Amino acid sequence: MVATYEQGDDVLVHHPAEILLVVEVLSPSNKGQDRVYKNHLHSVARIPWYLLVEVDEDNERPTLVLQRLGPGHYNEVARAACGQMLKLPDPFGELDPGDLLKRRP
Repeated sequence: MVATYEQGDDVLVHHPAEILLVVEVLSPSNKGQDRVYKNHLHSVARIPWYLLVEVDEDNERPTLVLQRLGPGHYNEVARAACGQMLKLPDPFGELDPGDLLKRRP
């Protein structure tokens, strides 16, 4: 279940069947839990796409790993490092992991 804020203070709650893609930033201290347990929870909820953001601890540069739900588990379908474009499922377009490092003004 996802809760998002709409305009004002209203909270909109989404059922897992309405979610197309979930994004998980892997925590260096919880990689096992993020990769196994949360992956399992998302697959049980039947969320079709799973995007992992892996951050290299040495150079702090992200890699994106796109996975698609198969029979009972996710399978990797694409991977992109900084400077490479990752095509995401419609309607999300493309993303270069390096864009995650850009600071907003």
